[in-house]
Amino acid sequence: TRLRCFNCGPGGALEIFDYVMQVNKYVKKVSDTV
Repeated sequence: TRLRCFNCGPGGALEIFDYVMQVNKYVKKVSDTV
């Protein structure tokens, strides 16, 4: 869902931040189940 261009538009930095937060949440969930 987030594979579109990150640097396009004024919200590029926010897109990257949102993506990083989602990845961290996913990694935390995976490490909690292991």
